[in-house]
Amino acid sequence: MRPGLGPVRLRACSSVEPGGAPGHIMGRNIFVFVTAPLLLCGLAKAISEAPCDGIFESVSGIYSRCGAHNWIFVGSQYYHRTLLIARSEDGCGEHYTLKTYVREPGMDFTLNTTTDVPYGTEPFAIRLTCPIGFDVRITTQSNSGCSFNPCNLRISANFLSERVPTQWNAKHLPSSTDAPDAATQICNNGGFRENSATGSCACPPGFGGPTCEDACGWDKYGDNCELACTGKPQGCKGVAFCHSNCTCAAGFKGPTCDQVCGPGLYGANCTQTCGQCKYGDVCDPVTGHCPEDCRPGYVRPFCQKYIPLRHLANAPDIHEVGSTTVKGSFPTTIDSTNGLGSVVFYQLQYKDQSKPNGDWVPSTLGRLPADFLGAETAPQNFTMLNLPPDTSLLVRVLLLDEEMHAFNFPPAVEVRTSGRRRVEKLKVTNVSARGANLTWESYDFTQGDYFFVRHECLSLVACPGACPHPDGIMSVASPSVSLERLLPAAKYRVTVEAADNHKEAVTFTTGFLLPDASVSSLRVSARTNSSALVEWGPSDQCEWVFGPTAQYAWSLQPLGSKAGTATAANTTATSTVLTGLQPLANYQFSVNLFNTEGESPARRTATLNFSTYHTVPDPPRDLTVYRLNRTAVWLRWREPSRPSGTLRAYIIETTPVKEKGDASRGPPRLLRSERLPVGSHCEAWPDLVCYTVSRLRPRSRYTITVSAVNEHGDKPGEPSSVEASTVKGVSEPPQDFRVLSRDKTSALVAWRMPNKINGDLTSFEVAVARQVRADEESAETDVPDPDLERILVTKEQPQYEYRVEGLQPGATYAVTVNCGHGGRVAHLEVTTDEEDEAA
Repeated sequence: MRPGLGPVRLRACSSVEPGGAPGHIMGRNIFVFVTAPLLLCGLAKAISEAPCDGIFESVSGIYSRCGAHNWIFVGSQYYHRTLLIARSEDGCGEHYTLKTYVREPGMDFTLNTTTDVPYGTEPFAIRLTCPIGFDVRITTQSNSGCSFNPCNLRISANFLSERVPTQWNAKHLPSSTDAPDAATQICNNGGFRENSATGSCACPPGFGGPTCEDACGWDKYGDNCELACTGKPQGCKGVAFCHSNCTCAAGFKGPTCDQVCGPGLYGANCTQTCGQCKYGDVCDPVTGHCPEDCRPGYVRPFCQKYIPLRHLANAPDIHEVGSTTVKGSFPTTIDSTNGLGSVVFYQLQYKDQSKPNGDWVPSTLGRLPADFLGAETAPQNFTMLNLPPDTSLLVRVLLLDEEMHAFNFPPAVEVRTSGRRRVEKLKVTNVSARGANLTWESYDFTQGDYFFVRHECLSLVACPGACPHPDGIMSVASPSVSLERLLPAAKYRVTVEAADNHKEAVTFTTGFLLPDASVSSLRVSARTNSSALVEWGPSDQCEWVFGPTAQYAWSLQPLGSKAGTATAANTTATSTVLTGLQPLANYQFSVNLFNTEGESPARRTATLNFSTYHTVPDPPRDLTVYRLNRTAVWLRWREPSRPSGTLRAYIIETTPVKEKGDASRGPPRLLRSERLPVGSHCEAWPDLVCYTVSRLRPRSRYTITVSAVNEHGDKPGEPSSVEASTVKGVSEPPQDFRVLSRDKTSALVAWRMPNKINGDLTSFEVAVARQVRADEESAETDVPDPDLERILVTKEQPQYEYRVEGLQPGATYAVTVNCGHGGRVAHLEVTTDEEDEAA
């Protein structure tokens, strides 16, 4: 603790539960005590975590003398509007000015209130506005002269909700005369003054109250809090406020925050990743802490930060190098190491510098002294044995903990052993598919010396993974050996080791043979009336391929007189598309494999018989949705241009369209498949086919496909598709609007249905208006125009007729017709016959 600061005491409180009383908000208190004077004043920061009973949030400031400014930052999560100040003095006697400032994140602070702190110890209140997400800053400044006598001053500031705790006397709250007038009324949270006279505020969605200070609260948002975030009784689990959707608390996710974070995730909405927990444990979904400990090198509790395990800061010291031994030491004081953690063992390792990608070879393993890392502990001596002679080596020391974990990148030192190697210039000769010869040199070979020869099959050229062939080992009494009964097309590593443990290794690949294997999984994956897709896999007996597969040879043989002629080809792919086939014909497909040496024998050829389908119809033409209501759509189409036989039926399939925001996985599932026998035609269009798809959802979209089935089988042809909606639109105008006949006082008009009604068929509206000619002197003799006539429609039909009566002889009329109310109109003019002159 810094000088001049007293103890800090925190009191945490419980969180709000669903269904709590409105305005009953809870929080925490923070008290800080400091003795003045100070050169720099204390700083306290409180961040709102959970609401608390009575007092929402409390901050305490440290105020020095002589006008020094002190700043307190309050991270606000909710709206607070009453700030209660309590002070206690001990011999100070000064008057202070207290100012509050608020700021929007990323903006500058602006002055909110200015208050003269009264003398005495009774609490008083100030009123301020603090929208959600804003910060509050409080300053004090002495109004008295500087007296350098020490005094103590404590001020505690409490932000309150609507309900004032009983421990604060109501007489200390500001009176109505203290409230700001209408001209200075502030509307919070994005609101604006709606009435300059009264100061009333128009609040944005999600807020209410005289100054827009009240949030909607549990599971509500929007204008007048009419919208629900989830619409479910539990709302957003663990969250008191929401806006449009749930922002989950730490440890939870999902639309209503009722799902616990999955393994390896934690934090709000489960967006953070767990650290490196020991034993592969999963961290706490709320805090992110690992339950036991971290993996070596990582720091608790999150196990995110990596600090290496303790290791030597410098390479070991080398004292003596022989042909197969190295002697040296390493320091054991604490200042000779880096990293953290306790270490118990050490291990010497070496690596051949001529093999930069080789592994580190473990050597001496020992226990560190009990006083390891002491201030004056003696160096640890070591001896490494059985090293390769005449070799440049890297030598390093690993420090290991009780579980044998170590920092794997300590510094290393370079040494070169003396002497000559007992095994040198290892060579492979006369490599065949089944064997190989090896020779080497030995500088000190004498009769009776022996060598161990070990051969390992590493992999097969034609097979993935490791080689299944067992290793072999033999001892020889000469610097050469012949290896027999090896696998063809296999990669081997042969190691020759002398009696002094020195060894050399070499790798090689045996030769290839003709394959003796078949392809796997030969199948017809797709076919039509004139084509087929044939696929196969590599041999599942890869050890008998005896080399890399180079290509495949396939042939197609017709079975029967109408199937056509045989074909053949080579390919490097594992599939081929056969085209130009005959409908309803039988074929035999054969395939064999080649490696670089040649082809598998005929007995390994894979064969498959298959038949083509019949010829299917083309897609139906001009598929259209011409009519709809809330639960059905009416379809219309023409038959396929090439039915390829007599049509038997149509298949109509309906699938919902996946709307934006739909959280379901995968493509939409087929809703319904229906079969319409051929012979059904449209009432309004006799040369077309019509069908009604019913039992649909209102205000929804669907993809509908129609395909035809002919006499050759039940397989449907290529489909036509259209997107349909149960949302009503505007009807197109009726078609072919014309005059059938007329006389002096009437006219018979006719029309056909609109091409697209975009709604239901209920009525047609016919309107008539007379066209007044310029040479007409008076309209006194005019007969009134006929009224608008609504013609109810009960069924679809090729043509609709209507006689317009009550017309004037020799007059011209504009006649319109439209489908339903608001549909687009069709126009025509009709002129009645002239009156007989004799009349």
